[in-house]
Amino acid sequence: MSRLVLRGPLPQAFALSPAGNLLVADRHGSAVFALTPAGERVDLIRFTDGDAPRSLVVAPVTPETQRAGIAGEIFVVSVRGAAWPVNEVLRISGPLDELIRERVPRA
Repeated sequence: MSRLVLRGPLPQAFALSPAGNLLVADRHGSAVFALTPAGERVDLIRFTDGDAPRSLVVAPVTPETQRAGIAGEIFVVSVRGAAWPVNEVLRISGPLDELIRERVPRA
């Protein structure tokens, strides 16, 4: 059964975290946020000064990525100052899904 969990920004890119949270690059909103499986929005990254996310990917959790030290990490491609060329690839490390769980609004 499907249901609408968010209406609003047009995503530039999206990917699933290891725990099934949907990560969304919102170029027009200059942000990266997560949608939990229950539909809660969790803000993760805010860009300033005209910078914005262009794309993102989550490294899968496999024996190879674990050996490389990147399993479950996010890589965000960003543009600086609203210019078209890609200027940076940001590597975001840490317990992503734990951070999302901590930031879920409590009822």
